[in-house]
Amino acid sequence: MKRYFIFLGLGPLIGYVLAVGEMFLFFQPPDFSWLLPGTIFAYVVGLIPAGAAAVVDAKWKRIVKTVVAGGAVSAMWPVVQYLLAGYGLEGMPVYAVIGMISAAVCSWLGGEKSAPRLNEMERAPTNEV
Repeated sequence: MKRYFIFLGLGPLIGYVLAVGEMFLFFQPPDFSWLLPGTIFAYVVGLIPAGAAAVVDAKWKRIVKTVVAGGAVSAMWPVVQYLLAGYGLEGMPVYAVIGMISAAVCSWLGGEKSAPRLNEMERAPTNEV
């Protein structure tokens, strides 16, 4: 359950921060009066890709599959935008990369800590006197 909270809670927020950073990268600083509406929009747009990446991560627990799922589902928003308004396909690679990075970070944060291997435990120094 923790994994879903991480993906659905942090995934869209990470994507929004990356999108704002991308605007600075292209020398088009965002209008900061859009900070709260932009965050709400990020959650509206990002919950479906974050949920899909969380399901893939919970099922297979492989970061590569999670990253591919996050990027593929995030890249669908420009397609929906194109079908509804007739523009937006040029943003597909940007949305895909943002979804991939968000999915990778959330997968890393939601990862389970593995127990040390037997060989590592045997080599560990003990405090026996």
